[in-house]
Amino acid sequence: MDPAAPDTREALLDALDRLLSEWPGSDEFQRAVSETVARHGYAPDDVDAQLRHVCLRSRGRTMRLVRDDELGAIGRCGAHDALRGR
Repeated sequence: MDPAAPDTREALLDALDRLLSEWPGSDEFQRAVSETVARHGYAPDDVDAQLRHVCLRSRGRTMRLVRDDELGAIGRCGAHDALRGR
């Protein structure tokens, strides 16, 4: 199957979004928190919060990439660019 095909692209984006949204509730997430705490000595709540934040930012970044790819310059308004200092 061609990776550039729309059905494949949509399936991959859906899978990525599902993974990023479900990972914080998984045993693997808790293991990542525990391993980071053990290895670096950070507070468990801090590690948990940071990893959740990374998931949310990754989901947002993915959505922005999709928007920019599909809408290009039309997807951006002047106010958005002004806020970004462009």
